[in-house]
Amino acid sequence: GLLKFMRTSSYISLPEALDICEKNVYHTKASAAARQPGGGSQYVPPDLTTQRIEILSQMHRYGEALDILMLELGDMEEAVRFVKRCDDDEAWANLVDRAVRSFARYENESIDVMKKDRLLEFTTLLLDSIGDHPSAEELIARLPDVIARHIRGITMMFKEIIFQHRIKCSMWNCGKNVAKQDIATWHHQLVRAMQMANRVRLRDLLDDAG
Repeated sequence: GLLKFMRTSSYISLPEALDICEKNVYHTKASAAARQPGGGSQYVPPDLTTQRIEILSQMHRYGEALDILMLELGDMEEAVRFVKRCDDDEAWANLVDRAVRSFARYENESIDVMKKDRLLEFTTLLLDSIGDHPSAEELIARLPDVIARHIRGITMMFKEIIFQHRIKCSMWNCGKNVAKQDIATWHHQLVRAMQMANRVRLRDLLDDAG
């Protein structure tokens, strides 16, 4: 469909496509406001919210895409899935930053009980998904106790994050050691090749001189 085309095509002008999607949002809201209960059928522009998020993602404007998912749609789960699909440090940092701001509202008791429950679910999903990403350290460091003590299995989540981090470090160290060994081997072979005597025939020298 359209979304698949947008993800694979290199012929789309992203700024123009975003402008079309944003105008679509305005017209969709205007049409919804104009409709009267029990009235006749009326044209409703197609919802291009998903396409709008995809365009913002391709433009690396992750913060705006997350605002649509979290504030306009209220879909925290899709926000986490979106960041996992992007697999980008900036996208994770934007998501963690928004989570931290939500923590502040939770501590100040400026949100109702239902929203607090949703925030706990979101935080649980985020901890379970972030793995050994660099933003995990900031998330854990700024996670308030008042939220942490309400998350089931948080100790196991922390252990899993640490475990994945150790595996990543171990693999990195193994790769570094292998690279060092390969470089030493190649250097040794190069030196030996340069030190080896080359066979020279008298005829070749006479041909070169002539």
